[in-house]
Amino acid sequence: MTTKLIIPIVNINGDTKDTLMADLSHVREKLDQALKALQSAGASYAHGRNYQLNPAGEGREAYQQHAWRVDKLAKIAHELLEIQYEISQQGK
Repeated sequence: MTTKLIIPIVNINGDTKDTLMADLSHVREKLDQALKALQSAGASYAHGRNYQLNPAGEGREAYQQHAWRVDKLAKIAHELLEIQYEISQQGK
């Protein structure tokens, strides 16, 4: 599903541009940490040797599920970066 990103518009009644940018930076930093942790953990828990006694094909499926999770987090981080960029282009 492709969804149009809805960008906050900096205005006198809302949060300041600096607040919005700082909040997004904080969230992106935490997402980046989570992404790195997930990638690192996946090198071990999604490794085929951990599924040797499982039914055939489950190790490959486990790795595919792991890759899907990594991809989703990366996409969310990228969307937040796009929102941050669009906010940065707005006047004060």
